[in-house]
Amino acid sequence: MLVVRDSVSFSIFAGITTDGKPHFDKMIGRKIDYPDTADSFKIVKKGNSYKLIYYGYDPETQKSSTETSTLKVYKNIYLIDKYGIVYGYDTAKKKVAFLRENLEVIYYEGQ
Repeated sequence: MLVVRDSVSFSIFAGITTDGKPHFDKMIGRKIDYPDTADSFKIVKKGNSYKLIYYGYDPETQKSSTETSTLKVYKNIYLIDKYGIVYGYDTAKKKVAFLRENLEVIYYEGQ
């Protein structure tokens, strides 16, 4: 998961557009690729909790891996992982956004 933090060296320096609602349902089940690697992730709901399933691929060993971690609800409308990456849904762009804890956009899905 450190790929997100280390591979992106720029920022949009803006926040996302939100209507104050969580929109977790719009983030669940979408397989989203990281911008600079073959890795991807999916957010799923298990009972009352949210999980991030990380799909990694190591090109040197040509091996795939899967890791599941629990996401916490952050500021009532976002999800945050154990590395401090915040996931939110931008209602204007209709995309999942990756944010810093101060809610500054790192990048959007598909970017």
